[in-house]
Amino acid sequence: MDTAKFLKWFSLVGFGCQNSLLSMVFRYAMTETKATERFNTSTILFLTEALKCQMAFCLLVAEHECGFGGACGKVGQWLRNPRSSLMLGVPSLIYCLQNALLQLSAAHVPAALWQVTYSGKILTTALLSVVFLRKSVKRAQWLAIAIMGAGIAFVQLSKAKEKKQDAMANAHEQNVLGGMLMLLLACFCSSFASIFTEMIFKR
Repeated sequence: MDTAKFLKWFSLVGFGCQNSLLSMVFRYAMTETKATERFNTSTILFLTEALKCQMAFCLLVAEHECGFGGACGKVGQWLRNPRSSLMLGVPSLIYCLQNALLQLSAAHVPAALWQVTYSGKILTTALLSVVFLRKSVKRAQWLAIAIMGAGIAFVQLSKAKEKKQDAMANAHEQNVLGGMLMLLLACFCSSFASIFTEMIFKR
């Protein structure tokens, strides 16, 4: 198997595992302790963004094969003239807000319901792409979106509940309605950030 094909399948499996584990990890981390004993969400977000910066710097070094000093020089060039990519800070901040909403909503919404509802970002992305990018959606695509929306609605109406939900450390703090609102807002944040990024690159 050649390197390109291996990376394609590796990325696909990796993203699949990430999406599958995300809801369970968030749910476990946010429900095993009370709010007063839980880790600080803003600290987690800061550490996450710091890790992203380190990974981006490593990728910059690998892409340009310029070493540590060369990468620092390129960062310095950008700092002297940041206007070319300053607009990318908007979706970055929105993604940061989205991550905060996802973590906070996991404390209130069962993992299965969280996972299915968050997949609704496909619906919001399709809607915003029509509104902002003037994209045309085919009938088959609208049918697929409608079926997915019906599936999400069905899960919502089924009132899914975890077996040990009442025994969780934060059971008395859970507010499913509030969690759902945060999760829906996270869907719109994800969709708008991706659409805004596409608009920037198409300018």
